[in-house]
Amino acid sequence: MTDECMVVEAGSFNPSDNPQNLVSPQGVYRELVGPAFFFISNFVGFTGFVWVSMFLSAVIASERCFCVVSPFKAKEVLKTSTMAVIIIVVSAVLLGGMLAIAGHKHTSACVFDPATNTTSEIVYVTEYYLKNKEILDIFDVWFYSTAFPIFFLLVIAITTAVTAARLRTVTTTQDAKPAHSKREISLTKMLIATSVLFIVCLVPNVMVQIHTWITYATSYTDVWLVVAMMLERAVSVVMPHKPRVLTHRGTGFIMAGITLFCFAICAHILFGVNVDVNSNGVFACTFVTEDYKLFFRGAWAWFDLFAFALIPVIVLIISRAVIIWKVKASARMVSWGSPHLKHKRMISFLSASLLLLSLVYLLTSLPIDVMNVMELSLIELAPDPKKEAMTNLAWAMTSIMAYSRNASNFFLYYISGSAFRRDIKTVLKCRAESYTPTNTTFRHG
Repeated sequence: MTDECMVVEAGSFNPSDNPQNLVSPQGVYRELVGPAFFFISNFVGFTGFVWVSMFLSAVIASERCFCVVSPFKAKEVLKTSTMAVIIIVVSAVLLGGMLAIAGHKHTSACVFDPATNTTSEIVYVTEYYLKNKEILDIFDVWFYSTAFPIFFLLVIAITTAVTAARLRTVTTTQDAKPAHSKREISLTKMLIATSVLFIVCLVPNVMVQIHTWITYATSYTDVWLVVAMMLERAVSVVMPHKPRVLTHRGTGFIMAGITLFCFAICAHILFGVNVDVNSNGVFACTFVTEDYKLFFRGAWAWFDLFAFALIPVIVLIISRAVIIWKVKASARMVSWGSPHLKHKRMISFLSASLLLLSLVYLLTSLPIDVMNVMELSLIELAPDPKKEAMTNLAWAMTSIMAYSRNASNFFLYYISGSAFRRDIKTVLKCRAESYTPTNTTFRHG
């Protein structure tokens, strides 16, 4: 970092034609860069007020929930002096922690680009951050950016739901005095609306912090939920007259178990990916260590291919083959009479539909997993611009195919199920008739 970073460009130029080719830091500061550098270098620590705001919202939601659920105990426990001390202490800790983490994290630096023979001023990190990077990132990334927002969001969501449910009971029973009840109910409704607005504004911030983990976990959950439903259908076809093996409660436990397992098995992403800064001051999402990078692009890619692509497809094909075999066996045992040809066509259509669903599932799921396995080999081709562009195009195409899996399944189920088609047509017909204007005849007397 230098005090006089001249943004210059080598070669012939005319300052009067392009005055931005030669400017001093003072000139830059008079534009937009100066205030941005000054704010990032000196005031970013005061963003701790954001977490103070989250904490105050959680306290208000919890206090209102306690007052609605147990009003007499709330008067004894929630005293004004006690709440004031808690709010002041916790707010000071949250703000002071962010000042210690981010207050001295950024500075301005002068960078020379040998390719263009120019120098420019950028936002960079300080020596204080580089020396304490591991500790500061733990508090910044894990606590402030992830743990605190998720904790406050859960507290506000749960207390708001409990308050709304209890408020509905109070309004129907009308236990309190009418005048006092109206004031309390109006205040509680206003606080519920504020909490809901806070939840709506905070959810995107939380999802951004954990979106990589959520993306992988939900995609794996989607795969095995489809497999579980197909297995349930196969069991129902094989044992139609026996007591149901899977009840509604059992099915719920299985779906919850699959979801928790997929989220747990992908939890290593939360620990293996971090935000880093390069020499040009650019922040990027990178792997924590080189070993984890090799694991993610090697062993995990192969595990992804088998556990969430090949094995599910094999299970789906076997389950659907069992269904087709059982239906055909039942058709041979029953005398169909005159509509024999009709039922034969129905069985053929069922077989073709199930095989088509398996084929489409394989074609939409397998390419992205193959690309993950080939990623290490594709990175070696990166220096070639043409091959890099082709690799990026392949990534985009396989990603689109993977994301279109659910849409394609819905479309295929729609065209293959006569009852489903009939229900959709009925819904659309009712909607069209509800908006059909009535014909009115006006007579002039």
